[in-house]
This record gives sequence, C-alpha cells and structure tokens, in this order.
Amino acid sequence: MALGTITVNNKGGYKPSAPSPMLDISFPGDGAYGAGGTLLTALLQAKVNDQAVEILGIVDIAGDATYYPVYNKTTGKLMVIVRATGVEYAGGDLSGTTFRVLVLCK
Repeated sequence: MALGTITVNNKGGYKPSAPSPMLDISFPGDGAYGAGGTLLTALLQAKVNDQAVEILGIVDIAGDATYYPVYNKTTGKLMVIVRATGVEYAGGDLSGTTFRVLVLCK
C-alpha cells in the first residue's frame, strides 16, 4: 500500500511567531488501499522541511463526491470513508481519486 506523490500546494506557520504548521496537500489515492488505512506520517515528513512534526488532524478540502479522507491519530494512518455510507472503504484501487487536505500539525 502506498499513496501517490504528495504535492504541497501551500504551507504556513513555520516561523517562531506562528508555531503551528499547516500544509495544503494533494495526492492520488493508494493503488492498493487496504482496510485500516495508509500510513501518512512517514510520507509527510519529507514535505515539512525534515522537521519532526506531530500531525493533529486533517480537513478534507477537495470535496470528492464519493470519498473523503480522515486521519487516525492513534495509528498514524489516513483512512478513506465512503461518503454515501459513512463506512470505511473496503479496499481496492483508489489511484484514480485525487485527495486534497489541510494537514494541521504542531
């Protein structure tokens, strides 16, 4: 399981006066998504200037009609929820779906 390449659209909060980094990122879904989600933390570290950040949560800002991502802080995984049912996606190829989220860090 692996997400596609993460693209940082915008980021802010990296100065001492604003110590809560936020990243606006987009990425294609996991080509082999499995129940429980895809580890997000390791993929994201390279996009935040190698700073050790703690992901507090994510906000879906793409508004895909079929799916929306949520972050499970306990496991560090990005989970995909089926919008129509509110249940986690059972598994399969999500590489054709582009997600865009605001990642809140500390």
